Amino acid sequence: MKEYYLAYRHFIASLRDERFKIELKLQARDTVVFDKRRILHGRNQFEENIGRRHLHGCYVDRSEFKSRLRMLAQKYVRLLVNM
Repeated sequence: MKEYYLAYRHFIASLRDERFKIELKLQARDTVVFDKRRILHGRNQFEENIGRRHLHGCYVDRSEFKSRLRMLAQKYVRLLVNM
């Protein structure tokens, strides 16, 4: 357990380290896309009296995304070849 808690403490310290942080202030209709397997994401606190917050989320299965991308690439390569 000692090794686990040492690793856990190191992980938590990394989460709080400013070197690994990217902060974005989004405007209405802004979109952010990221791979949830590669990034830990969250939101800052929100003050109710200042404004409204509404977040839409969308999740895509990785294999479905790769398949769709592969099919679109093949389609557009055929279109370019036939031009």
